[in-house]
Amino acid sequence: MLSALIFQPQVQHHLFYLMTKLRLGRKLIQISILVTDFKRFLIMAKPLVKYCGMKRAEDIAYAVELGVDYIGVILVAETPRGITLEHAAKLRQIIPSHVKMVTVVRNADASFIQSLIAQVKPDYIQFHGDETPEFCAQFKYPFWKAIAVKNKQETAAVAAEFYAASALVFDAWSDQGSGGHGVQFDWSFMPEKKENNTQLIGLAGGLTAGNVQDALPLFEQGIIDFIDVSSGTEARGAAQVKGEKSKEQMSLFMRNLRG
Repeated sequence: MLSALIFQPQVQHHLFYLMTKLRLGRKLIQISILVTDFKRFLIMAKPLVKYCGMKRAEDIAYAVELGVDYIGVILVAETPRGITLEHAAKLRQIIPSHVKMVTVVRNADASFIQSLIAQVKPDYIQFHGDETPEFCAQFKYPFWKAIAVKNKQETAAVAAEFYAASALVFDAWSDQGSGGHGVQFDWSFMPEKKENNTQLIGLAGGLTAGNVQDALPLFEQGIIDFIDVSSGTEARGAAQVKGEKSKEQMSLFMRNLRG
């Protein structure tokens, strides 16, 4: 378990930071500083987190306060969590630089993607439809690709085609489309991460505060790098409004994941 953690990119970065401090000499190292750094290391030894389907400024502000790494907004008009380019551009202004913005699109045409880049300037574009590797790469812009998981063999083959993506997000396949339905898939279908592969690997689909701890072994084994959640940060049951986040569920999710 520990060896797998050490090979996580974010953990390696912080270990290097700690070792650099140690080289400065024993006299310069204070116990209080080391304790603080060790606490930071423990946080880094957890998956990165993306809260997706964000529509409201107050939800983004609270997610940032909780320590998320990525904010996801959906630019798909026919979905309840979808927003316009203009709305996304406004939300972009309130996301601090240390938190990355991911804009989710599905089968959009090239002109829309170009407008997205020009108007919103996200950190990443996440393609969540039937886009080809060539289509995604043509914009020469950092992108993620969602992979709809059907079975282990097909999932691995499709994932291999998107080697140019900065990250791959594995989500449940359904006859309604590729993911985004709050449905969990069989995690044994996740492909093993290849050695020296710098792509970030994300897990999505039906994650909630109640089951997110079950995903930690995938991180500890080096299979995933981050967690991608949307409906799991909204109110439960009849009180749920898609796109409106619940402070209670957002904080509970992060607490159960990172402690």
